[in-house]
Amino acid sequence: MSFRFFETESRSDWTIVKLHDTRMFKEFADLHSELESLLGQQQTEEFVIDFAAISYCPSVVVSALLRLQKNLGKAVKLCDMNQTVRDTFRALGLDKTLFKIFATVDDAIGSIQD
Repeated sequence: MSFRFFETESRSDWTIVKLHDTRMFKEFADLHSELESLLGQQQTEEFVIDFAAISYCPSVVVSALLRLQKNLGKAVKLCDMNQTVRDTFRALGLDKTLFKIFATVDDAIGSIQD
């Protein structure tokens, strides 16, 4: 299945979700629906969300990630955030409480293997 808001890459026990440019995110329901669809078809237990293509983080993305984490029942790993996006998560208090944030995809995957 193809997705409008992200692409995926599978690596062994985890799925990497590479978000597309946030200008595409107009409705929470659309992004959330695609993430739910992804959950339904993935057999992996761990998810890493790659923010490399994201220049800013609208509330639509934060809400969808909070829902994703709630549905998974464990921390979602986030990575490759620019300083503006990272500051958004820090200001909301999400950087050390609900989400684990890493510099790169490989760092996030390395944390999963530990």
